[in-house]
Amino acid sequence: MKIGILTLPLHTNYGGILQAYALQTVLQRMGHDVKIIQKTRRDLDASKPCLIDYLKAVVSKYIFGRNISIRLKKTKKQNIEKWINEDRIVRQNTWPFVQTHFHLRDIDGFCQLRENEFDILIVGSDQIWRKQYIRNTLCSDVANAFLGFAANWNIKRISYAASFGVDIWEFNKRETKKIRKLINLFERVSVREESGVSLCKQNLNYPSAIQMPDPTFLLEINDYRRLIEDIPLGKGMLHSYILDDTEEKNEFVKSIARKRSLIVNKTNSKTDDWSFPIEERIQPPLENWLCAFRDSDFVVSDSFHACVFSVLFRKQFLVIGNPKRGMARFETLLKYFGLGNHLIIDTNSYDITTYADIDYTIIDEKLNSLRLKGLNFLKSYL
Repeated sequence: MKIGILTLPLHTNYGGILQAYALQTVLQRMGHDVKIIQKTRRDLDASKPCLIDYLKAVVSKYIFGRNISIRLKKTKKQNIEKWINEDRIVRQNTWPFVQTHFHLRDIDGFCQLRENEFDILIVGSDQIWRKQYIRNTLCSDVANAFLGFAANWNIKRISYAASFGVDIWEFNKRETKKIRKLINLFERVSVREESGVSLCKQNLNYPSAIQMPDPTFLLEINDYRRLIEDIPLGKGMLHSYILDDTEEKNEFVKSIARKRSLIVNKTNSKTDDWSFPIEERIQPPLENWLCAFRDSDFVVSDSFHACVFSVLFRKQFLVIGNPKRGMARFETLLKYFGLGNHLIIDTNSYDITTYADIDYTIIDEKLNSLRLKGLNFLKSYL
C-alpha cells in the first residue's frame, strides 16, 4: 500500500527525526511504499501578504499621497530570507541523515497533495497534536494536523501514537468543532500518552482512542547501532542532553559526574536560541547523539526521547522534569517501566546518594511487550 506519514517537519530535533525513521522503517519492512510528508517549516504564504501589503503601501503613498512608510514591508520579506539562510546553516549536520534515510514528499502547502498519491495516511508521532507546535513548526492551520486537507478524500486514515504533549486541552471552541469532525473520519486513533486518551474522550467525543508506544520503541537496539557502527567506541562518559539549559541543571549534572567519576559529554547546541551567534546554533550530527547513548555510563536529560533512548540502550539515567515542553509524556513512559522515581522535578532537593541502579532484566521484558503491542496495532489497521 502507498502510505503517507504526517509528522512534525524533520529538522534538528533528534527524537523527532528518529521516531519518523522508526515508523517509516517498520512500515517498509511490512512491504509498504512509504513517504514522509515534509511540510516546509516556514509558511511560504507569509511572503505573499508581504508583497500585497507592499504594493498597497506604494499605491497609498505615491498615488493617493499618504505620508506612510513602506520600509517595514521590505524588512519583513528580508527577515524571511534571512531565516531561510540561517535555517540551512543550523541543520547542515542533521539534514544529511534525513536525505540518506528518508523517502520524502516535499510540499510547501498541503494543497499540493493529491488523493491518488496515497492509500493510507498516518498521523504521528511526537507532539503533532500540540497546538503551539502545529502553529510554530508545522506552520499550518490546526485542522491539517488532523488531516483537514484530506477531509473529502476516500482513503483510510489512522493515527499512530500521536501526542498532544500536555494533559490539558489547548484548542478553542472553533478549532475543537473542526477537529471533532475530522477525528471521526479516522479508522482508528492511537495516542502516545494516557492523558491523550482522556483528552479525546472528553473534548472530541471519541471514546475509543487507545495508547500506543512511541515509534522509536518499535525497532530493536541493533537497528540503531547499525546507524553508528563505523564510529569508534568511547567510554567513561556522562551524557548530558539538556534542552532548556540553566546553571542549576549544569551544576546538577556536574555533581553526578563527580559522584560517578565520569566526564561530562554535552551533545546539543543552542539551536532554538536566536540570541546566540549562528556558529553556536549549528546542531551536531544525529549520529553523535546516538553514539553518546551507546558509549555513556549515565544519562541526564530533560528530553523525552533522551529518556526513550536511555531505556533502549539500557543506561542508568535521570530525567529532569520539563513542564514547558510537556510532563504527560514523561509520566506515562516512566510509569509503564516502573521508573517514576527517575523523574526529578527539583534538582536542588534531590539526594544523589538515594539513586538505585535500574535492573534491565525486568525492563527488557516490558519493552518487548510494548514493541509487540505497537507492531500488532499497525498490522491490524493497515
